[in-house]
Amino acid sequence: MIGASGRLEQDGSCYLILTTPRTGSYLLCDLLRQSGVAGRPDEYFAPEHQARVTGGLAVSTRTYLEELRQASWERFGGVFAAKVMWRQLQSYLLPALRDRSEPSNQSGLTAAFPNLKVIHLRRRDTARQALSYARAIQTGTWVQTTATAADCQGPTPQDMELTRQLERAIKADNRAIDGFLKHCDVPVLDLAYEDLAHDPSRTLQTCLTFLGLGPAVPPGLKPRLIKQSAPVRDAWFEAYRTFTQGEPA
Repeated sequence: MIGASGRLEQDGSCYLILTTPRTGSYLLCDLLRQSGVAGRPDEYFAPEHQARVTGGLAVSTRTYLEELRQASWERFGGVFAAKVMWRQLQSYLLPALRDRSEPSNQSGLTAAFPNLKVIHLRRRDTARQALSYARAIQTGTWVQTTATAADCQGPTPQDMELTRQLERAIKADNRAIDGFLKHCDVPVLDLAYEDLAHDPSRTLQTCLTFLGLGPAVPPGLKPRLIKQSAPVRDAWFEAYRTFTQGEPA
């Protein structure tokens, strides 16, 4: 995959899962990994992940990306996949990859990710998304794989104010993503958390079809992540609805 010039040839494919926190992205990545044909999507551009991979060495974003992409292409049949939060893309990846000869943000992105496709994962219910975000901050639990619930206290006024701020930030990020993708000349698949949670296998099949990867979903594939208990979710939601009563949607 390395040509005579030493540059990576564009004979592999790339896809990004573009999202915001608490949209089911861990679940989607896990399903795509289990498929066996869609690479190994992960949050490679989170600072802590990059530091772990590079051993804390000072490595440029371009070098890190090229080595990561090449290794993935070789290991996973020419597929590179990554999950990226909007704010990581906006404040870290786009500035680092920008082609100085081109004014648009997209030029550097598409050059860095050959044959790029984007899966845009969002959550319709931003209130519940913000509540999930606030609970994760409170408990430090971002992924749950067992039925043992994390130690989450009842909602306080401070939790409700944090949730309101988080929901406003989520809505602002959603608007920014919509604007970015509108001018991004790459194929985009829009997915909703609610559909993913309701029918994971069907959502996975939709993704594989969009990506042009593999056969049907492997039989017996099951999500390995679980939701927090309904009573906890509902108690927080009712408290938040009361807290924000009368505010514009």
